[in-house]
This record gives sequence, C-alpha cells and structure tokens, in this order.
Amino acid sequence: QILSLPQEQRDVLQIDAILRTIGVDSQEDIDLLVSIFYHGQDEDDESLMVDPDDVLQVLKEFIQEKENLKIQDVAPDKKKKGRATNLNSESDADKKARRRREERKFWERMGHVIPDMNLRVWKALDKFLLKYYDLLQKRSKAIDSAVNMQRQNEELKHLLDQYLGSKVNEELQVPPTHVIRVVSGP
Repeated sequence: QILSLPQEQRDVLQIDAILRTIGVDSQEDIDLLVSIFYHGQDEDDESLMVDPDDVLQVLKEFIQEKENLKIQDVAPDKKKKGRATNLNSESDADKKARRRREERKFWERMGHVIPDMNLRVWKALDKFLLKYYDLLQKRSKAIDSAVNMQRQNEELKHLLDQYLGSKVNEELQVPPTHVIRVVSGP
C-alpha cells in the first residue's frame, strides 16, 4: 500500500514512523532533538556537522535527556524557577496544602505513566495468556488421564493373562481360551 503512494508521502510516513520509534511526540521533543544534533555548532550554521557514525550516540543522548525531563516534570519535590521567592512568604498551612496538591498531581501523573496503547496491549496479552494457561491446564489433565488409562489398561491385560493362564481353566469343559477368538486386523 505504501508503494502506491507518491514518493513525498512515503517519505513523510517513514519519517513519522522513525520519530515515533525514538519517542518524539511533540514539538518540544523535535526542538530538543534538533538542539542535541546541533549542539556545539554556531546558531547561524545551517549545515549539520554530525558524523554518521555518531548518530546513534546522539539519539541515545536525546532519549536520556527526554527521560531526565520527564523525571523532573513528575517529581513532586522539584521546585520551579520563580516559585522560590513565593515559598518564603507562605504560611505552614499553605505549604502543607501546596505539598498535598503537588503529591496529588505527582500520583495522578504516575497513574498515567504507561501509555494507553501499551496498557491495551498488556491487557490483551494478559487475556490471551490466561486462555493459553487454561488450555495448558486442560492438556495437562488430558495427559494425566491418558497416562492413567494406559496404566489401568496394562493392569487389566496382566489380570486377563493371569485368568487365562490359570490351571482352573484346564478343568473346565469349555475353557475360555477356546471361546475367545483373536480377531486379526485386515
């Protein structure tokens, strides 16, 4: 399907897939990625001076920096710039209320750490793993039952051999071995 699209649209789809794969979700992420790629260069220099062998390392730096920014955004104890002057004038009750709000926000954010797509995938995986577990349990019971039947069959064969080989049968007018016909397969 992608091959039927014009080259420009294919390029856009490929770029979008690459950006999603490395975790670029917003304009801020794009700005961060660009700033890491152009790190150490003049601002008016428009040509990228990153060696192709270093691209992987730059992407690792981007991912690490993005994780660091997420941690800073989520942590309740992090104090933002500009708030430091307001903290000194707050009363103890205001500080406790602010602290509770920050903790509530923190736990609210922690409740949404896992993206919805991953959560849906994990739920589906859990559902099918439970079905698979049930199937394995049924198979285990069936195997146990088959093994038990084989054991009983061997015991019955042994008992039948004992009864047919008994000396009591020789004293009978019509011994059971004369009545039993062995039917051979076709």
